[in-house]
Amino acid sequence: MLFSPEPKVSEEDLFDFRIELNQLINAVRMSRLTVITGIRRSGKTSLMNVAIRKSGLPYIYLDVRLSAYPNYAT
Repeated sequence: MLFSPEPKVSEEDLFDFRIELNQLINAVRMSRLTVITGIRRSGKTSLMNVAIRKSGLPYIYLDVRLSAYPNYAT
């Protein structure tokens, strides 16, 4: 579903990220470290979610917003 606030997890839900998705998959497969940058709410997390699933590589996803320390940012 487009324009929902939750990050996307399937390629069908991404909008106009075909080139970036392919570039990210290639980067993840070829490099030990890949950094995704962009302005806030531009789709970085959704792009990463789809790319790591589509790459077929093993991965671990840590969302530190769900930390045991809820006040870590202060």
